[in-house]
Amino acid sequence: MGPSSGPNIALIKRLQNRWPIVDQSRPQPLTPTALSSDEEAHRLEMLGHLKRLLDCGNHPREDYKEIILLSVAYLGGVPTSFRAPGAYHMARWMAKAIYAVKIMLFHDQLEMSRRELAGIRRVAFFVTMVYAKYWNEAMIPSYAAKNDLDFNTDVKRICDDGVASVAERAMRRHLWYLSENLIGLAIFDDRISPEQKAEMVEGMKRPSTTKNPRRPESKIPINLSRPLSAFC
Repeated sequence: MGPSSGPNIALIKRLQNRWPIVDQSRPQPLTPTALSSDEEAHRLEMLGHLKRLLDCGNHPREDYKEIILLSVAYLGGVPTSFRAPGAYHMARWMAKAIYAVKIMLFHDQLEMSRRELAGIRRVAFFVTMVYAKYWNEAMIPSYAAKNDLDFNTDVKRICDDGVASVAERAMRRHLWYLSENLIGLAIFDDRISPEQKAEMVEGMKRPSTTKNPRRPESKIPINLSRPLSAFC
């Protein structure tokens, strides 16, 4: 998102300063014609999913709701009114995600270099096409194990190699729900078929071994392409 000076990033400060004269009636959503057939199918799937999240009306915080609203607008849904850029802190990834999507929606009304535009476009693509869904489901413990694996699959399939590599490295630091102690919560995930749950139960019956630990550890390679039963 460009170089920072103190607690502010220049591009974010630029949006804040220009916001009073930004024409909010003409946002620039993601262009479907620029997407591959696989990306377009995923865009439509994600758009439908995020719209359903909006309809449920259950959002623990306003920034959770805002990232969904912005993602729906960027993915081609009917845009609503946009909130003025608020406080920003370097430590909060959610603030960066919100700003990235908002900047892309109105990038044609901002002065941006090609490098800035390319970087923001990559971040906004990742946030709207992958991250927004999983972030809003992170509070559901029974979804966590499956979402960890699905997130890894989606980011590799949809995002460019650079973004996918960074996202996967970050994800590997947060794999608690794939551990032997917590994987059992996935039994209560209504998205997992009875057949898969039966395989998980069989896996839980197997005794653990020291030669082939099933507990994810950051110091050893973890194959995230395996089924959930492989972690039981």
